[in-house]
Amino acid sequence: MRIKLFQNWRTLLSVIILAIFVNWQVIDAATDEYDSIYDRDHYGSIYDAIIAYHKDVNDVFNDAIETFVSEEEPNTEYDPDCPDDNVSTYCVSSRVVPLYIDFLEALDDHSQYALDEGDSTSTISDVTDIASNRLTMIDLERSNAFNILDFSLAAYNEFQIMYPIHNEYEKLIKDFTTYNKELGGWRTQIAEWPSDFIDVSTTECK
Repeated sequence: MRIKLFQNWRTLLSVIILAIFVNWQVIDAATDEYDSIYDRDHYGSIYDAIIAYHKDVNDVFNDAIETFVSEEEPNTEYDPDCPDDNVSTYCVSSRVVPLYIDFLEALDDHSQYALDEGDSTSTISDVTDIASNRLTMIDLERSNAFNILDFSLAAYNEFQIMYPIHNEYEKLIKDFTTYNKELGGWRTQIAEWPSDFIDVSTTECK
C-alpha cells in the first residue's frame, strides 16, 4: 500500500482555509448576501445547527476512513481536483474546511438573535439567562471549532501512517502463530523418538 503523507499538513490546512475564506468573502461582498447551510433560516435552534455541523464533519471523516480501509490501494495521491475516491489528507481537508467556514458564518448569524425559534419565556430574567447561555455557547464553538478540526485532521493523518503498520503487525502475528503450531507438531513427533540409542558405536550392522 503506497500512502502519500503530508508532513506539513497544518500549514496546508491554514492555506486551504485562507484561500476559501478570501474567496467567499469576495463573493459575499459582491452579492451582499450569503446563505449558510447552518444559519437561522435552516436551523431555528443554535443547538441543532451545532449538532448538524459536527455530524457533517464526522461523516466526511468516516467516509474517508471507510474508503481507506476497504480499498486495497486507496487513492492518497495529491490531486488539486480531489475526486471522490481520493482520501488524502489534502482532499479530506478540502471537504471539511468549507463546512467549517460555513459554520462560522452561521454562528455570526445566530448570534444576532437573543432566543432560538420556539423558545418561550415569561420573564425578562429568563430571556437574559437564555440569551447569555446562547452567546456563551456560540463563543465557545467559535473558539473551539478550528482546534477540533485541527485535531481531527491530525488524528486522520496519523491514522494513515499507523493503519498499514497495524496490518503488517497482524500478518506478522498470524505468521508467528502458524509457525508456533507447526513447531509444536514437530516437537510432538520428536518426543516419540528414543532418548537413548543402544550400541551407537558398533561397526556391525544387525
